[in-house]
Amino acid sequence: YICGFVCNISSVAGADPEILPMQVVAKICSTPCASANPRYGRAFALVASQFPQFLDRQSTTDEAQRLLENLCDSNVEVQASSCASLAVLVSSSENTRNMVFEQGGLSTATATLMVTESETMAENVLQLISALVCTDSKKALQIPNEMVLGILQGMQRFPNLTKTACIAIRNSMLMTIPGFQSVNTAGLAETLCGIIDSPTTPDDIIIEACGALWAFCTKQQVGASDLSRLFSTVLQRCDRLKGDDNSQFNSRVLTEAAGALSSVLYRVRDNPIPIPDNDIDLMVAILDLVIECDVENVALMDRMLNVILSLCCFCKEVLIQFGVIVVVIDCMVEHEGNELIQQQGCAILALLASTENLQVNLSIAETDGIDMIVSALAGFPENVQIQTDACRALSHLSIDHESRMLICSQGGLILVVNAMNKYSEHMELLEAASSALLNLSSDAEEEVLAGSNALVTVIATMKRQVTSSRLQERCLGILQNVSMRSKDAKRAVSEEGGIEAIMFTMKEHMGSPAVMERAFTTLWSLGV
Repeated sequence: YICGFVCNISSVAGADPEILPMQVVAKICSTPCASANPRYGRAFALVASQFPQFLDRQSTTDEAQRLLENLCDSNVEVQASSCASLAVLVSSSENTRNMVFEQGGLSTATATLMVTESETMAENVLQLISALVCTDSKKALQIPNEMVLGILQGMQRFPNLTKTACIAIRNSMLMTIPGFQSVNTAGLAETLCGIIDSPTTPDDIIIEACGALWAFCTKQQVGASDLSRLFSTVLQRCDRLKGDDNSQFNSRVLTEAAGALSSVLYRVRDNPIPIPDNDIDLMVAILDLVIECDVENVALMDRMLNVILSLCCFCKEVLIQFGVIVVVIDCMVEHEGNELIQQQGCAILALLASTENLQVNLSIAETDGIDMIVSALAGFPENVQIQTDACRALSHLSIDHESRMLICSQGGLILVVNAMNKYSEHMELLEAASSALLNLSSDAEEEVLAGSNALVTVIATMKRQVTSSRLQERCLGILQNVSMRSKDAKRAVSEEGGIEAIMFTMKEHMGSPAVMERAFTTLWSLGV
């Protein structure tokens, strides 16, 4: 009766916890045999979820231990109620979660899930698994080898639990140690593909299946055959979700499907699979439709840009043929102040420009690509990835005179120098920025070079990054470009310590023909 009363009161919205017989309930909690009563389990779960302060009035560790033991009880009602209560305790207390995890809670839950014939029990176990792996510490966990298999078996026996099972898979994958080959994931890719591909699957289940697939690809090394199947299935679903004459653009589900697609293609970077040109065209078209149909959906746009970024790693030329340059720059224009979009855009343009094809570079310049790259460089000085990719893009785009003049006129040279100063220990950025500055300094106006403090920055970089022969070679090239301008420029190089820096570089890199050649030509330029 007490448990029934507690359940009724706890179920009422806005109920006052002061009217509950908390001391009596606390006493029930401390009685070992009480937790074997399914009514107790339901009461405890309701109280704990409705009134979290209740958990602070007693030690929950002993109670959690008893509930864990009850998962092996012969009475399925006791199992189900104890499991529900344990899930609430674990969700409410990190200490309790750690205790249950260390006591083998996941293994017990997995074993129970693989044999139970009760749908209610299976649902409670899946919720317990999610609660156990969702830790505040965010540390990687070693899950039981058969846990994923157990979840799949539970899903097959109880199709109504597909959504809950997908959530458990997603949560478990996200918290596992990367590359968890010891965990049995046989059949997972096939099952998720079946869910996503089926025309009768409700939207909310497709969303959770895509989340599970995303987590799976994020942490697991996936074979080429599974990657091909996952890619084909998710892209076909994306094609249906983008709408046509008979259906509308389904932005909500497409956002999650795009996330799954991006995770699959990220794996394809290291494990290439054949991708037909018409599939590449479709992915570019989907991104273009995002601009047309839901331009404010930043998450969807970001994920589709990530898809394009992965494709850039192995099919840049095909992407360019299908007009990806215009679509990517349009995304950057629409969200000039969004850091995620600008980061993706700069990375993609850097890869596309790496072909150093004058026609490609001209296409980027004519569609405001240089403007957007320089804008991102100016707008996000604290984002080292944007700074690096923007500098890398400018280094590729500055191979012709017209582009160099455009970049300098928009302040690109000064921004590249600023990036070198701000991230003076970031080697990847320094290499990209020095490459850009080497090109830009070849015909930049002398006043621009002087105003940017390029000489001071380059010489300081040479002294600081002594061991990098490639960086030293580029910095020497910049000094040579500057020194060829005028007698005043030569004097400036000398006064800033350029000659000493050159001599020190020669001493440190006697074994590098490229560095030595550049050093001698720079000294010659200074002397004539």
